[in-house]
Amino acid sequence: MISIRKLLMIDFICGLLGTLIYYGFFDFIIKNFSLPRVVVFIQLIANFTYALYGVILYFSQTQNLKYFRFLMRMNFIYALLCMMMSFIFITNRLYLGFALLFAEGLFIFSLALWEKKVIFRETIYRKLE
Repeated sequence: MISIRKLLMIDFICGLLGTLIYYGFFDFIIKNFSLPRVVVFIQLIANFTYALYGVILYFSQTQNLKYFRFLMRMNFIYALLCMMMSFIFITNRLYLGFALLFAEGLFIFSLALWEKKVIFRETIYRKLE
């Protein structure tokens, strides 16, 4: 089983990779995926914020689960927003933009489910102590 600290490091790495991809391929994504500049910028900022929050939690060594629950809830909300945005783009026949946002939404959703499982396990474990 994975610990919360290891999961936070995975969260940080995922957020950092997302940030680097959106930053490094900013113009490429706009041009080839037909996404508006503001959407790509929002994705960049969201990934950066996510990475920053994950690494702050990791190094703070906090044991308070409310901060982890906040991260998990934000992931569920962000995944939902990505998927909703993706359907806006598919109605405009922007299939690559749809695929990028939908794939990111699915990935974030699966990560949030994993976080929920780990937090639930940790909650039960702490109650048994």
